[in-house]
Amino acid sequence: MCGETTQLEISIVTDAPSYYLEYFHSVQLKKDDIEKIGQENFSFLSIILFAANEIFVYQKILITYMKRPDKRCDEILTLSFIHQLTILRTLSAKIVEFIKLYEDQNKIWIRRGLNNEVDYMKANTEYLNSLKTSKFFNFTIKMRNKIINHYIISEISKNLPHTSDRSDYSMQLHQEQGNSFFPIGEEVVFIGFIK
Repeated sequence: MCGETTQLEISIVTDAPSYYLEYFHSVQLKKDDIEKIGQENFSFLSIILFAANEIFVYQKILITYMKRPDKRCDEILTLSFIHQLTILRTLSAKIVEFIKLYEDQNKIWIRRGLNNEVDYMKANTEYLNSLKTSKFFNFTIKMRNKIINHYIISEISKNLPHTSDRSDYSMQLHQEQGNSFFPIGEEVVFIGFIK
């Protein structure tokens, strides 16, 4: 690829039957297309689309947990809240990793003098840079480093002064292990972290 503009012939299939409520536009790359864009750029495209899959799945799961009946027992509401926070934290970390991936690849293109790639992605670069200045992004970086991707007892100990007598220090045990949940962990590790 090395600085050349590559044209791909992409066929978009849109002939879904009229009775479909939803249908997809299928974009199929051919082996020639993959060879034209080169191994590194195809790998970059593949990892971006892999990350997009993960982000979209976590978004959909999060939405399903947010749409819940208003009246349920306290334990089920707490469990639903833990599910939402766990998914939200994981989704946030995935977005941070996506931005880092994009920045790293952009640096490689700049270093190699691949100006076409850099220019083509300029609008995306500006958008991602604007995200990096947000409070949410900075909070997510700290959360990713201290509680999401690493379990560090010394960091968790810093959260203890931020818990209160109103904190839920319970452990909800069920005979099926996967159905147990532990509000105490959420209170100390995450709620203590955000206070």
